[in-house]
Amino acid sequence: MTDPVTITLSRPVQAHGEEITKLEIREPLGVDIRLCGLPFSLAPGTAGGDGEVQIREAAITKYISRLAKVPPTTVDQLAPNDWMTAMGAVLGFFDDAAGTLTSASTMPSTSPGSGA
Repeated sequence: MTDPVTITLSRPVQAHGEEITKLEIREPLGVDIRLCGLPFSLAPGTAGGDGEVQIREAAITKYISRLAKVPPTTVDQLAPNDWMTAMGAVLGFFDDAAGTLTSASTMPSTSPGSGA
């Protein structure tokens, strides 16, 4: 299991009735993915161009809340740069998976008996 990512906030926020200055974001598990959904989607490219990764902000917000063990209202208080840093931490856990999905989506499809 990967070590948690600690984020020092640029501005304190309230969580569970206390002021906090850091978020500790743990690695997601399968249950987190099932409950939060993927934090990104892959859109196919147009006219033979490369596809595009689209960030799913609502899913990212759920991950931040769940993985940092803070209520969604705490995530709502985050300064934009703190939210973006937390988003980067969440997406960092999916780096290898995104590369695998991107590679798989560009591979030619084969079906049984196609000879490929």
